[in-house]
Amino acid sequence: MGMGNDEFFLPDNSWVYWDGLGNAPVNNYFQMVPNCGHDWGCAQDKLWEGSIGLYYSFMSGIELPKTYYKRWGGETKGKVEVRSNKPFVKASVWQARSFPGRRDFRKSGFDWECYFQKYTDPENADPDCIEEPYYPDDYTGYTEFTDGLVTGYDDKEDFYFANYVFNMPSNSSEYFFTYFIDVELEGPLDKTTSVYRNTYKMTTLSGITPESLPFEDCGIEEGRNCQEFCTIV
Repeated sequence: MGMGNDEFFLPDNSWVYWDGLGNAPVNNYFQMVPNCGHDWGCAQDKLWEGSIGLYYSFMSGIELPKTYYKRWGGETKGKVEVRSNKPFVKASVWQARSFPGRRDFRKSGFDWECYFQKYTDPENADPDCIEEPYYPDDYTGYTEFTDGLVTGYDDKEDFYFANYVFNMPSNSSEYFFTYFIDVELEGPLDKTTSVYRNTYKMTTLSGITPESLPFEDCGIEEGRNCQEFCTIV
């Protein structure tokens, strides 16, 4: 599970571990929730909906869907794809752009200058400054769409697929873009409830374009100490 606008965990965290986890020892599943930040109250219904079907199937001995996730990246173009042995009931793309000039998709930031002025020099502090600026309305909010999403069935290899190719818009060099595919498959029950629509709900990993980091990896070599601190910008 992940949160698209999380203030602590980036959309591409899964890149670090998924290749070693995705199909070993059993099929694993991923779900990204957009526009909630690190807010459990906002995300809980969506996360429960994604978990109930999987949990029920596992505990009941029902065969789980077989899925496969893949992403391809670059500086001006990227692609995300999901494959499944079951057809998709629904499929869509969620996409967001970063805060200008930063690889930053957080729901909110933190203005240290505003914070310190208000608490150390309140008489001269800017009354209009905001300590925790909210980004989604102008920048980091995700939008859902189906334009450019390709879905189908590969009869040679017997799998259903959904893929999306992102191309960097012109005149957008100050932004990064992130995107993922959200899919729903028919669930394991023959009925719906007040909290469950009888679906398996999951997403692809997130793609980010441009893919390269805007800074050099400082590494973990002895004496550099760059892994010891977490800085909020």
